[in-house]
Amino acid sequence: MIQSLIPEDVNSKKSLTREDVNFIKSYSNNVMSMISFLDERGLGILHWTDDIGRTILHHIVDNSGNAACVKLLLEKNANPNAVSGIDDKCSTPLHYAAKTNNLACMITLLEYGAKIDIKNSMGKRAIDVATDYGSTDCINRLHAIYELREKEDELSKAKALYESIKINDFDGAKRALDNMKSTYTTVKEYSYDGNETLLNSACFHGNKAIVKLLLDNQADVRPNSGTGETPLYIACCNGHLDVVVLLAQTFPELLNLPCKKEQIYPLHAAIIHGKESIVEYLLTLRYVEHGLEKVFLNNS
Repeated sequence: MIQSLIPEDVNSKKSLTREDVNFIKSYSNNVMSMISFLDERGLGILHWTDDIGRTILHHIVDNSGNAACVKLLLEKNANPNAVSGIDDKCSTPLHYAAKTNNLACMITLLEYGAKIDIKNSMGKRAIDVATDYGSTDCINRLHAIYELREKEDELSKAKALYESIKINDFDGAKRALDNMKSTYTTVKEYSYDGNETLLNSACFHGNKAIVKLLLDNQADVRPNSGTGETPLYIACCNGHLDVVVLLAQTFPELLNLPCKKEQIYPLHAAIIHGKESIVEYLLTLRYVEHGLEKVFLNNS
């Protein structure tokens, strides 16, 4: 029979007695006993600590590693990020799960807000502790979380870059690029709607400096996968002569690449849209190596 005490205020910080710790260790694998214990002692005890700063949650993860008991405590508002004392290396329950390769506990802790970047007094995160102890399952789970977070972060920066391109904000575009971890991959692969690349968008809006910035970062000149429009075709349609010149000089093969959907070449697009300065410029590029001579012969 558990001794009945007056429930403590959840915010009051008191110490777990040796009897408390012994009970927790003995019944750390028994959900019903843990429910009875909390009912008797009050939920405030979830925030009490032992002589080295460990909470009940620390003890459950460390002793039985019973995910059901861990979930019970978290549902009762136990702190998943509670940090123990210096004698325990300032560890969180997640550090404990990582040390013992308890994937079930780790997943439960993460579901209830455990933070993966908290470092213990040795400067180690949960993934570092898992690595030290060869906790393969936990290592893989944490790696997957870090990779997903990095991917989401890069996507957020790509969206910021796209928005800067839309308003011809060169400084904003450069800032977004400078903050990217995988600039090459993002610039090459990102598309706003699955079709429109960053370069295509820049060519539509017509800021030469932004177009050059993207090209310097190895932007992909692939056509819009929906419309088949190339960057040069887009620039011609929208009358951006300086962008047309830059693209024609950098990627002359685009001169002879029509819009796949309508089979209209960049020169003809400029003619159709009445972009006289672009037409005049393209007519000066009568070089066989650029493929434009072939375009004139076959499509004039």
